[in-house]
Parts: sequence; structure tokens; C-alpha cells
Amino acid sequence: MARHQTSMQRRHFELIAATIDGLDIEQAEKQKVAKAFADRLGDTNANFQADRFYLACGASWQTGS
Repeated sequence: MARHQTSMQRRHFELIAATIDGLDIEQAEKQKVAKAFADRLGDTNANFQADRFYLACGASWQTGS
């Protein structure tokens, strides 16, 4: 049976980012969680912007991290 895949939208990304931002974890762990999601979310929508996602997650991000 074929799976129907829909594109995730900005509101979905915002919900995920807000959830990550609300986690009571160390910054290094928050970065790992944000990166893990960003690595996969980019495949769901061609307009996904990882830099904006990281900021919305509250994960301080350094290029190359």
C-alpha cells in the first residue's frame, strides 16, 4: 500500500521548535535535539530554514557545530 506523504508547514515547525525550546535540558542537549529534528525536517519542505528553526528552538547555534 502506497503511503501518502504531505508537506509539513510552518505551523508544524513552530510547534516542534516551541516544544524543544520548552525542554528543561542543558544547552548542549537542546542543540543535539534541534539538529536531529532539523536534519529530518528539511526533507519535509523545500522552504525549511534550519537557521530560523534553531533560533526558534532556543538553541544557541554556531556554524559547524
